[in-house]
Amino acid sequence: MRFAPHFWLRATVGHAVAARSDLIDATAVRLWQIFVEKDEYGPSGMMLLATGGFGRQELAPYSDLDMLFLANSTEHERRHRDAIRQLTQEMWDLGLRVSATTRTLAECADTSVDNPEFAISLIDRHYIAGDFEMFEQFDKDLVPSLHRKLRDPLLQNVAALCRTRHDRYGNTLFHLEPNIKECPGGLRDSHVTEWVTKLLNGRSLAESPLMSSNTKSGRDEWQIGVDFLLSVRCFLH
Repeated sequence: MRFAPHFWLRATVGHAVAARSDLIDATAVRLWQIFVEKDEYGPSGMMLLATGGFGRQELAPYSDLDMLFLANSTEHERRHRDAIRQLTQEMWDLGLRVSATTRTLAECADTSVDNPEFAISLIDRHYIAGDFEMFEQFDKDLVPSLHRKLRDPLLQNVAALCRTRHDRYGNTLFHLEPNIKECPGGLRDSHVTEWVTKLLNGRSLAESPLMSSNTKSGRDEWQIGVDFLLSVRCFLH
């Protein structure tokens, strides 16, 4: 999974991390066609999507790959269990760090405030393979409904996790060896800003009134900062 040419030759690191995400998408689709269904838009009642950093198309060279296998029912899940295991094992054999979860639509809809990490992971998502009509139902109906239901406790949880993380790094930007992802002002804080904006407004930060055309310079400055942190993280990887 070569990364360096994109990283060194493209104008911004955004091209490199997006290209890596596209490459992993294509790899996952090919393995889906080998182990699950020859038609990448099948079978009915089963699909694969990316979440987390993979869902954001923000993959550094050694980022984990968060993948969600979603079934319409426990019967569909049981029917494809061996194929899912083979697909994920093949990705590990390719040297990819896969973190895979399998759930049914009903289990996703029943997600409670006691499992905030899963609900938050669904904020960043994109389709890879499988039943696309099922994905549209999940993407446009189920997930927005879940986030509306859990919005306030999720916001409280995100804030609590953010405070705990900042405390761990002394609530300061100034470290001789900062953690590019987790320190105050690091990449995770940019993710938190996006999550809070989407939970409150149902829109990304770029689409938010906070980033209107009247604040283009602020939007550009924000993206420059995020790209810089991504570049540093890629160098470290």
